[in-house]
Amino acid sequence: MQMLLGGKWADAANGATMEVVNPANGQVFDTVRCQERQWRMRNLLLLLQSKVKKNG
Repeated sequence: MQMLLGGKWADAANGATMEVVNPANGQVFDTVRCQERQWRMRNLLLLLQSKVKKNG
């Protein structure tokens, strides 16, 4: 399982995973790779930059 980082597929550096929980019923519906903090912050910044460019 990989995640999309900066337009490229990559494994989590530490191989960690986390469960994705449906907030409506509390049931786990998937398991995904868990990013390290610096990657989460980088991806958040890229997302915000793309939204600014899209919205002008």
